[in-house]
Amino acid sequence: MSVFKKVDRRDLIPIWKHSNEVSSVEFLALKARDQPEIESSYFSELFHDFNHNRTIGVGAELLNIAILTNNISQVSHVANFILNDKNSPLRLKDLARHILDGNAFFPLESVGRLAEDEIRLKRKWLKEHPKDSLSWIDLGRAFVSIGEHESARKSILTGLQLSNHHRWISRVSARFFISINENDIAHKILKKNPNLTSDPWILSAEIAVAKANGRNPQNWKVAKKLTETIQSDFHLTELNSCLASLELLDGNQKKAKSLFINSLKHPNANVLAQAKWAERTSDLKNLVDDNFLKKQKNSNEAKCWACYAECDMKSALKFAMLWQKEEPYTCEPAILSSYLAGLLDDYEQMVNIVEKGLIVEPENETLNLNKYFAEISLAEIKNEPLTVEKFSLVLKFIKNISHSKDKGTIAHAYANSGFIFYKLGDFISGKEWYEKSINMFLSINHPSQVLAEINHLREALISKSPWGESLFENITKKVGRGGLWNDPAIRFYMCKLEKIRRDPSNWRFLLTEDVSNINDEVLVNDNTSRFNLSNKNPTIWVSNKKK
Repeated sequence: MSVFKKVDRRDLIPIWKHSNEVSSVEFLALKARDQPEIESSYFSELFHDFNHNRTIGVGAELLNIAILTNNISQVSHVANFILNDKNSPLRLKDLARHILDGNAFFPLESVGRLAEDEIRLKRKWLKEHPKDSLSWIDLGRAFVSIGEHESARKSILTGLQLSNHHRWISRVSARFFISINENDIAHKILKKNPNLTSDPWILSAEIAVAKANGRNPQNWKVAKKLTETIQSDFHLTELNSCLASLELLDGNQKKAKSLFINSLKHPNANVLAQAKWAERTSDLKNLVDDNFLKKQKNSNEAKCWACYAECDMKSALKFAMLWQKEEPYTCEPAILSSYLAGLLDDYEQMVNIVEKGLIVEPENETLNLNKYFAEISLAEIKNEPLTVEKFSLVLKFIKNISHSKDKGTIAHAYANSGFIFYKLGDFISGKEWYEKSINMFLSINHPSQVLAEINHLREALISKSPWGESLFENITKKVGRGGLWNDPAIRFYMCKLEKIRRDPSNWRFLLTEDVSNINDEVLVNDNTSRFNLSNKNPTIWVSNKKK
């Protein structure tokens, strides 16, 4: 079951890519509007900026864009600069050589190495180039992707010390500390950057981190002023999106829409995902053009939510898993991916997804219970015997959770207890625990009550419990009423439950078959609701750590 909240909030925390993959927008110098604007393509802007600010970051992106726009003949001097700089990453030098040799047919991308190989190569490189701050940050990213947080911390702090005023390094260093729940340190890094009030990239990150840390942003007016004085839409994309999100949270949808539209003139993956968040949590619809989104490289989080809204859960899972691969330093993509695999009842995939996520955050309650749920469900699908011994670990885990001070967490523990009792064949106890869960959710006005009901229905139908039919009729009346009952997850899963209701003896096949057509008798309308994504979710569906 999932956790819902009245407000699904996504904070615009910077995405942490490998330094080779970072767009030069995060390296470019700023231009004020009172300077003559360059009426040219992105390539021309990069070309101009490199001639005035020769750095590895700008050079790397200029080589990429030159390949994509067939302007290779104009960047030989950039390739030579990359080759002559002793701090240029080896892969970037390889690309520069290909350009000079006339053999460059693809832009620079991640090698896709295993984290262990990346760590070995980076350590070797850093022995000879200890002042390469970007490589220290990349080393930290590799460490955190395998759960080595202390080694990652040392690498990040070393890179930060070498280039503590560097825009990208400040942003991703803050992202690292957010990922290990040290938000105060993340905020401090950004506040100490001397360019905080003049750089929209630093400022947007600072506002987002402050919000994620429960603090009201103090630089709102400064941010507004920057949107009027900075010339480049590339530079302003995240700041406009950040301000739009704040306006939306304050209920100012008209102002939010205008800012979101500005942010989407030249969006990155983070901004596209934020716009999809706005679409599913407000009346602002169709901010992102689907055809435009399909053409974007990566942007898998946004693509996932676009498919989710259309009830295309197979495609949503595909993009969620790609997102997990893109951002290996956080367990959030694993939580979303395992939720979607749960909707598809693809338990083998679910176990695989969760195990990767637990490498990053072994103590995550949601992932641990997702793993237990998937393993138990997989055993049942395979007709393996389900005994008390099989449930011992999950029962112990649930018992610990039930002592939480948070009533929502206790309610989730109750729901999982209901799941266990149904599997053990004690249907009456299972029913009682689910009802306790639903009642506790209702007592605190918690929207997870909806999914507790859906999960109870699922187990009642599978077990052929005598109350299954009355539960189905009661819930069917609610689907399509609006709000949470219109969420794509509810509409999608009710199709399966309708089939199982008609043929309960064949539930194993019906639960795991592909569902491509939505049953019009069950689905009333297509409006999506406000989905909670909470990091406190101890159950099998979705949570969302602030991003």
